Amino acid sequence: MAESRAINPRQIALRTLNSFTDGFGNISEILEANIHQTDRPAQATDISFGVTKNRSIIDEIISRVSAVPAKRIKNPVLNILRIAVYELVFTGVEAEYAIVNEAVQAAGAEQGGKSAGFVNAVLRKTCQSINNRNATLDDSDIKKTVPKTFLTGCEFAFDILPAPDIAPADYLSRAFSLPLWLIQRWLDDLGYETSREICFASNRRSSIYLRPNTLKITAAEMLAKLKAENLACELVAPQAMIMLNNPGQISALPGFTDGLFSVQDIGTSIAVKTLAPQKSQTIVDLCAAPGGKTTQMAEIMEDAGRIIATDINKDRLKTLSKNCTRLGIHSVEIIDYDKIDALLRKTHNVDAVLVDAPCSNTAVLAKRCEVRYRIKQKQIQELSKIQLQLLKKAASIISIGGKICYSTCSILKQENSRLIQRFLQAEAGFVLEQEKLVLPSAKKPDRDGGYTAIISKIS
Repeated sequence: MAESRAINPRQIALRTLNSFTDGFGNISEILEANIHQTDRPAQATDISFGVTKNRSIIDEIISRVSAVPAKRIKNPVLNILRIAVYELVFTGVEAEYAIVNEAVQAAGAEQGGKSAGFVNAVLRKTCQSINNRNATLDDSDIKKTVPKTFLTGCEFAFDILPAPDIAPADYLSRAFSLPLWLIQRWLDDLGYETSREICFASNRRSSIYLRPNTLKITAAEMLAKLKAENLACELVAPQAMIMLNNPGQISALPGFTDGLFSVQDIGTSIAVKTLAPQKSQTIVDLCAAPGGKTTQMAEIMEDAGRIIATDINKDRLKTLSKNCTRLGIHSVEIIDYDKIDALLRKTHNVDAVLVDAPCSNTAVLAKRCEVRYRIKQKQIQELSKIQLQLLKKAASIISIGGKICYSTCSILKQENSRLIQRFLQAEAGFVLEQEKLVLPSAKKPDRDGGYTAIISKIS
């Protein structure tokens, strides 16, 4: 084990990127399976996520300096180049020669001397093409500068981006490696400055948050337990959650096996807090797996009351069951989706239904960075149909006086406010009690986005 933990973080990132395909898979899950093998997990995480978030602009840089389209470069060699270019452009934390030399060695080991020579030539030309790795955005040529933060970017000797005042959608799409159609939606709905901030937020370095299991431990006690293991962490007081700076492998953290915490983003915890479940209630969770919000409700309800949890994905329900067992939760009753109607016919009163609907994840692109390469415009229409069906299912379940909590990790109106209006127009006896849209922010480290609506059944 000691030998495996010494693996270079760039090698871990390379394994992660080589194992990932655009069509399926999750960068976080692939990384989690490998990250225990390095003693520098933070660097492996930053590279894996950083390359994925900025891949399109990185590929454009590689194509420009090599005169070879990135899509024509063998994937293992391309990923070695992507890692090095990411570090050269976006991190600025290590000497250029060290980044280049390690990439050349990796290419030689992976693909032989010819590939090593190609990587060496491309990266040395990249270094020569960079005028300033930490240019001030206000003082640099915006067409030559790849933005990194609100204040700084990496300035090249040649134009790499279009002018934002002439082609704002194209500029933001290319600068932040985000789909052009999505940028155009944001511009239409929110304007340029807000869209630009969302772009920065979608590419920021994300933190990991732990939700202490209040059935077993307080937030202060959990914080003390982590600090006793010399882990860099801090309490986010209003939410009573703990931010980890360099988490490493989550399942290896102290207290994981004992069920003392769950991993949950602050943004995704808002829906359940807005619903405010009570321990005397019966609640149905229609999209429960893998169980973050389900177990959050159970903890708030002090593991009393009754939570009926289901999901269309049976395999993910197994994960929910494992999470409940690990956390020591007994009030959750897990039911296959095709059996939920039969069970509810025997249930006389349902106080609340949670619909944490499948969505585009456009509010959490910093965490789900691979989504940007998968989500297509036509899929939003397909998702909205599913979301409306789930809302109608919830309407058939809820008792008079009960509440439906609808939530998404999206900031698109088609999945949120417009969908709710469609539902209310189609279903009599329901009123919108409240709704809240949170936009991702790069200025607040704990600010992912999301949408929550509370709908009451009055007749």
